[in-house]
Amino acid sequence: MPGASVWEKKSPKTATATDLDGVFTLPTKGRKSVTLEISYIGMKRAEVTWHGSDLTVVLEDDTNMLEDVVVTGYQVIDKRASTSA
Repeated sequence: MPGASVWEKKSPKTATATDLDGVFTLPTKGRKSVTLEISYIGMKRAEVTWHGSDLTVVLEDDTNMLEDVVVTGYQVIDKRASTSA
């Protein structure tokens, strides 16, 4: 998934986003394992532990998250430009 957020659980400042192929890199500072959190809109957040090798993460749909969408807007129109009655 492109654009998924990935961050280290103990250090939220260490974060990145996945590229078009879902690939990401994070600095591990020499540690042999790191707990990561991955999130994406409309998907359940996943927590995985990296142990030094490639890992594949599969996110589950979160159907409750996208039940309602509310769009609001506001526009100011000059009276001279308005043609309404």
